[in-house]
Amino acid sequence: MKKRVIKTAFLAAVIAFAILLSACISESDLSAAEKLEKIILEFALDDIGTVYTDNADAMHCLSDEMLSSMFALGGNVTAFGHVKSRAAYFDKSFSGGEIIVFEMMDVSRTEEITSMFSRRAKRQENSLVICRGRYVYLICRENANVIVDYIKKSGL
Repeated sequence: MKKRVIKTAFLAAVIAFAILLSACISESDLSAAEKLEKIILEFALDDIGTVYTDNADAMHCLSDEMLSSMFALGGNVTAFGHVKSRAAYFDKSFSGGEIIVFEMMDVSRTEEITSMFSRRAKRQENSLVICRGRYVYLICRENANVIVDYIKKSGL
């Protein structure tokens, strides 16, 4: 009987530790590419578009040159120096939509990128820009509102 109580207590301690550990790994610790991947999987976009990231092993590189051409109109390209990680999804047609996620080094720099994203959003239909902590999102898709709701509800 005593062994059974000890086993039960040990099992309860292991479960409590696992719950505590999972709580420590939050959505805010993810890179821009990891957050974008969650969105793409949630909305089954993986077969209809291409992902560009700044990861060293990326199949498609989201380079400074590419970003400069995307945000050149009125953009403060030097603000990219304050970006910790970045990722972008483009529909294969390049006209069907895009989702761009930047992870800033700190919250104090999000305003510059938010402003740049907003200028780009004004030139596209169904576009929304949101800032969540040190992450800035540009969503240009027909279902942009639904994606923003998902980002908010999931804690991304």
